[in-house]
Amino acid sequence: MSKYSSCLIHRNFLVGISYSDATPGQSFAYNPYGELETDNLRVGNHTHLITEKKDAFGRSTGYIYARSGAAQHTVSIGYGEDGRIATAGFLQGSAPQTFTWQYMEGSGLPSVMAMPNGMTLEWGYEEKRNLVSTMVYKRGATRVVEREYVYDSLARPVTRRTARQGNTVNDSFACNSRSELTAATVSGKTYGYSYDNIGNRKTAREDAEEATAYTTGPLNQYTAIERGEEAAFEPVHDADGNQTLIRTSTGIWQVAYNAENRPVRFVNESAKTVVECTYDYMGRRHTRKVSVNGTVSSYLRYMYRGYLQIAAIDAVSGVFRWFLFWDPTQPEAARPLAIRKDGAWYAYGWDLTGNVTGIFGKAGYLRTVYTYTPYGEVTAEGDVTQPIQWSSEYSDEELGLVYYNYRHLNPHDGRWISRDPIEEEGGWNLFAFVGNKIFNQSDILGLICTIEYSIKLHTILIRKVDKDSNILRLTTSRVFSGNGDGKNNPDNVGNKDNGPIPPGKYYVIKRQSGGIRSQIKDWTYKLWNDNDKNQ
Repeated sequence: MSKYSSCLIHRNFLVGISYSDATPGQSFAYNPYGELETDNLRVGNHTHLITEKKDAFGRSTGYIYARSGAAQHTVSIGYGEDGRIATAGFLQGSAPQTFTWQYMEGSGLPSVMAMPNGMTLEWGYEEKRNLVSTMVYKRGATRVVEREYVYDSLARPVTRRTARQGNTVNDSFACNSRSELTAATVSGKTYGYSYDNIGNRKTAREDAEEATAYTTGPLNQYTAIERGEEAAFEPVHDADGNQTLIRTSTGIWQVAYNAENRPVRFVNESAKTVVECTYDYMGRRHTRKVSVNGTVSSYLRYMYRGYLQIAAIDAVSGVFRWFLFWDPTQPEAARPLAIRKDGAWYAYGWDLTGNVTGIFGKAGYLRTVYTYTPYGEVTAEGDVTQPIQWSSEYSDEELGLVYYNYRHLNPHDGRWISRDPIEEEGGWNLFAFVGNKIFNQSDILGLICTIEYSIKLHTILIRKVDKDSNILRLTTSRVFSGNGDGKNNPDNVGNKDNGPIPPGKYYVIKRQSGGIRSQIKDWTYKLWNDNDKNQ
């Protein structure tokens, strides 16, 4: 493990990092308000510099990513008179490519997004709930892709209709009392799942395959996975709970981890494939090398702005492979809007939970389409390849895994390959993926938590959150409720700090003065011990 040193200025802001090995060093500069102004990374003979742009109100107006002084990726953001993001775009050569947004009157809900390729995305909502009922991608008056959603009384999707390229598919979903997915029909294929009382799979039947049985140990780790008459596969974990022998859709892999529990080496002996990864000081994967039969087939270096990947570079030739442009109206669970690669640019299409479902060319026609199993195994059809797929995260094609910055998801088993880094503070099951609530929840960085509501106490129980540059760390428990600045009870029903809690979704943010408060947004809560109505 390499050693590194850091330097802090008198305001206790990190201004530099250096390593004892070949890991690139970084330097940072801040404006008078303590906001990051530049992020400077030196790799070999090149300096990679991200310069943040802000307006007179301190709002982000975009950034410029430059290599050795030459601008490579320029992003701009504009605001309307109401303060909401109205435009955002990037430069393709010298030509600006701009997305624009319209919002529903009297709300912050987006209604129309216009793309620079002439397409639009139109959202429709239920009359009495802020639930998306339709998503329609149009090219002029032509409906290119159309999705319709129907929900139950608990806001869980029960049906989804997708019309795309002349084909219409009707999907359906069923859940148990814990809102875990138990049955689904997706793209004409049927799926069924059962779980124990903490969320581990007991059985799974996917499409026409034989049922798979799971055996779980006392640490919620799968100890045996058996399908039909096949010999049982026995996963292996190390002392830190990292899975060191995994089976994915691409085969069986041996995995080695570093001291920070990041996977650094994957080996598939039957395919003679080795995947090696390195990480920076924030735990972001900054290189990925793939070797087949001892020959390097791919070696990429990644550039980030925060935890969002913005560029990939061939680590041998120095050629840029792609640039990514992300939706600035979604600062937490970001969605990709466009990718620049091979001298062209393409727009993304996604579904309700942010899964990339299509790639559109500059003329507005579908170039690649994606379909997924309930837990994220992907099938792609088309002529444009790109890495951002399930949950708007990086799909490791060779591994059959999805990279979420903090952890890898194995869609084959529907769970993480390593423990939750905050351990039981984020939930009792350290490996469960969004509580098996696949079709109405998505994860951020692999760190989602659950907020629980008590009927008796009229309170929301969460885990204390420290929000630092979009890193969410959960520590000790604390309770929040009432109609104070937390706005859990905006109609002032009953006494202050006594509920009831209105239905909806909640997001936890940090106060400037310290502590935390809750605001209705995008963290799903559930009823806490509601069976006997006494807690």
